Amino acid sequence: KEQSIIDRSPHQVQGFIHDKSGKKPATLLGKWDDSMYFVEDDISMKPKGYDPMSEATLLWKRNKPVKYPTRYNSTSFAITLNEITPGLKEKL
Repeated sequence: KEQSIIDRSPHQVQGFIHDKSGKKPATLLGKWDDSMYFVEDDISMKPKGYDPMSEATLLWKRNKPVKYPTRYNSTSFAITLNEITPGLKEKL
């Protein structure tokens, strides 16, 4: 979805998991740049005023930014992928 200037929560996402029969047994929701949650059942069928976060299970949460960011804002894990370890150096 394209972001508009009047959109109050531009990073908000919501999707459904469909089973073989086409039913929606679960919902995924959250902010694509912050955290994602899983809720059993189709929340679009819940009554008005229902808070899906009351039953939500956290799937993923963004790590806090590092104190001293790298040049390209790489995570410490990404940086270790580029390290040449002693065992790897022998194979190069």
